[in-house]
Amino acid sequence: MRRIASSLLAATAVASFALAGCGSASAPAIDDPIEILVKGVESIQDAKSVHVELTLDGELPLDLAGGLLPGVPGGSGGSGGTLDVGGTTLEGDIDIEGQAAQLAFALPALLNTTGEIILVDEALFVKASPIGDKYQQFDSSDAGGLLPDMSSPEGSASPSATDPAGELRAQLEDLGSPPVKLPDERCGDTDCYRVQIKLVPSDAEPLASLAPDVADATLDVWVRKNDLRPAQLTITVDSGDAGNLSATLALSRWDAAVDIQAPPEDQIEEGSFGVPGLDIPSQPPG
Repeated sequence: MRRIASSLLAATAVASFALAGCGSASAPAIDDPIEILVKGVESIQDAKSVHVELTLDGELPLDLAGGLLPGVPGGSGGSGGTLDVGGTTLEGDIDIEGQAAQLAFALPALLNTTGEIILVDEALFVKASPIGDKYQQFDSSDAGGLLPDMSSPEGSASPSATDPAGELRAQLEDLGSPPVKLPDERCGDTDCYRVQIKLVPSDAEPLASLAPDVADATLDVWVRKNDLRPAQLTITVDSGDAGNLSATLALSRWDAAVDIQAPPEDQIEEGSFGVPGLDIPSQPPG
């Protein structure tokens, strides 16, 4: 037993020295917050897949909610009251390489709606609790903004299509309030850089046009130190009297194998998608 214990101690010591050697050869720490964000963008240029978890908390001005949530009337001027969006979630896998996605969603503010979105083979399938337990099928080009455009930017003349990292660097350097590096934090099973950006509507035109009464917003980004992949983004919006809103997007399982399939044909139903505010022509199965 003593010989076994001695062997284990020796093996532990060798492993410790080996790990120390690996640590000394790791990439040097990055102190520039802009460089951290740019490296984060560069690290996902060849990403194959990612697991996403989006959560909303707080209140959304109805003027903005009307542009984001179906069935909620929109308006302008910021005096239309607020909508509690706490508990709103979107979670699932995105196959970046295969141009597919499978996401489950919950919208407590909209009749406690739950459902699923599947995008595969240029077809979009949506299932929502108010209209039954079967999927409605649409052409992905008629998605109406339900999912971000996952098409390749090939052939685009936009600078961001050919050099997204360079475009991001230029935008970050042009901000009225530059990004700030906060103390490193633990992200799940690894250490992360944390960068914070203070935004005002003049720094983010989409934010200004969607929510004109936003007083300010803060964007926090966590980037994994070991591979520089983004781990989490949280935006907190202060809308003054209209309340506060926070949205957190967690990113994990980068490059994990995913298998996204269309629903079985007996689970697909013809007809229009019956949730108010979503007028998308449906396609027959097959």
